[in-house]
Amino acid sequence: MKVVLNGCFGGFGLTDSALAALGVDYAFDVDRTDPRLVAMVEGGGKVSSSHADLYVVDVPDGVQWSIREYDGMESIVVDASTKSMNTEALIPIEPGNPFLSDLFNMGTQIGTNCTVMYGKHTNERCAYLIVVNTETGERIRVTFNK
Repeated sequence: MKVVLNGCFGGFGLTDSALAALGVDYAFDVDRTDPRLVAMVEGGGKVSSSHADLYVVDVPDGVQWSIREYDGMESIVVDASTKSMNTEALIPIEPGNPFLSDLFNMGTQIGTNCTVMYGKHTNERCAYLIVVNTETGERIRVTFNK
C-alpha cells in the first residue's frame, strides 16, 4: 500500500489545485492512501504546499501502521506491539557516507552497502539501531522495547 507523507518540518499540506482535484477543502480531510493523491505526488507536479515536501512510501500489505509526526516531519511506524522491537522507515538521506547527514549517532559499516548506526557505547543499553542502505540512502530505525 502506498502512503503519502511529509518529509520536512512544517507539516502535511497541499496546494489549492491539489485540494480541488481531490474534492476536499483541507489537507487533513485527505486519505493519505488515496490513489489520486499518490499519483499526483509520484507524478512530480506541484502538489506540496509551501511548508511541505510530500513523498510516497510503500508499506507491505497486511502490516498495521500509523504515521508518526515530529514538528511536521512524518514517518511510518509499524505496529509491532506484541514484539520486543518496533520498526519505522525514516526519511532517506543522500547515498554515501551517512555520517555526513547524522552527526549524533555512531556506527559501523557492515558491508559495502550497509551501515548500522547507534547512539550508545557498547557498555550501555542500546535503545535503537538505524540501518542505512548507503547505496540508496534508505533508512530503517529498529527500537528495542523494555
